[in-house]
Formats: sequence, structure tokens, C-alpha cells
Amino acid sequence: VPAQYIGTELKALLANGVSPLKVATDGTVQIVRAVSTHVVDGQGNPDYTVFDITKIQSFDYMRAAIVAMYADHYSRSKWADNDPDGRLPPDVATPAKVQADILNVLRELETLGICQNVEALAAQYLFVEKVGDQCQFSVPANFVDGLHEALGKIVMFQTPITA
Repeated sequence: VPAQYIGTELKALLANGVSPLKVATDGTVQIVRAVSTHVVDGQGNPDYTVFDITKIQSFDYMRAAIVAMYADHYSRSKWADNDPDGRLPPDVATPAKVQADILNVLRELETLGICQNVEALAAQYLFVEKVGDQCQFSVPANFVDGLHEALGKIVMFQTPITA
């Protein structure tokens, strides 16, 4: 069984900008918590504004997934307004097609535990529009937070001993 960090060791590593690693039961190495090495500001004071980089990694992963989808589906497409009568050929991209494909990417990221509340946020905030020859879009992101610490309470109940 591999040794585990004790609480004080883990906190010391994190406070100094070290991302601790652990060996999982299947033998793979995993990051315990991804943190930045930037732990002090210019005056030497503790600065935790960019300490935990999990959300930054989630943004990067989402961006890469959307870029890959866009390159896969639309690298050679033509760009038209919406197609209400369904007469445009499949190689013509429309805002509605692009929006549906982005929504599929978000749904996949939700199944991976990267983002959450996709349907509710997409209904209100996901939009794609044609501006000249550009495809402009806005994608909502509610990333899943890491569970780094637990706060609990243990309550002891004593039952009377009956004879």
C-alpha cells in the first residue's frame, strides 16, 4: 500500500505551490489537487487568487473540446443564415446547427463531471449568431467544484444500560 500524505504534509505542499501526486489502487498516478506555483503577490503577501487551477483546466478542456468539434464538423463548411425549410445541403453550417453541436459537446462534458446544469444554462445563455462571415457564440459554463475538504460533526449518543 503506497504511503499517503498526512494533513500537515498535504497543506505544506499546497501552500508552497506543489501539486501532490498519489498512486491509485490500479497503479496509475493521479494529481491530488492541481495548484499554481504562484502563492505570493509582488509584495510577498499570500495570494490565492490563482491558487487552484482546476477551473482553469476545466475552461481549457471545454475550449479544446469545442475547437475540436468545430474543426471536425465545420472546417470546410459554408456559412449561411438559419435554414427554416431544411433545404440547405449538409455541408452548409447555420447558427442552429452549430448551437446544437456545441450543446452536444456540453452534454458530453457534463457526463464526464466537468460541468453541470447544462440544459438549464444552455436554454438561457447559449447562443450562436452569424455576424457577416463570422460565427460568434457564447457558451455558459458552470464547472463542477473539487471536493478538497470536508467539514463534519460526530455526535455521540449514549443509551442507558437496562438490566
